[in-house]
Amino acid sequence: MKILINGKAPALTMKNILKERYFIFEPHWKWVNDENWIIILVRKDGAGLVHVNRYKDGSMSISDLFVQPGSRRKGIGHQLLTDAEEIARLHNAADVFLWVNPSGWHRAWYHRRGYRIIPHAEPTPAGDIYMHKDLTE
Repeated sequence: MKILINGKAPALTMKNILKERYFIFEPHWKWVNDENWIIILVRKDGAGLVHVNRYKDGSMSISDLFVQPGSRRKGIGHQLLTDAEEIARLHNAADVFLWVNPSGWHRAWYHRRGYRIIPHAEPTPAGDIYMHKDLTE
């Protein structure tokens, strides 16, 4: 069955595409001014998830990107990251940041996708480093 609106098929918007791919959870972080929030995308096939976070100052981060072991090396992580970045763009973010463990493959994986280490940023207590990507390029 084809859905028609005014005799035409509706345009695929990014929001519609995301709803096709993911279960989307939007719990709020309760702060004084309620300006912080998180969106959690969970793939409908259960292969992975990612969090997109927005903070009071308008900055946005990506966290907890996870792909099930049996689904790795199939482009799912890249798709999750790309869709998380698109959510940031839809919320007018000029850039996005994340924390990454400097050892292992993670740092190089994000670097290949345009993320750069933030110079002079102190590592987190766990030793993670900050990386950033300009979304306007």
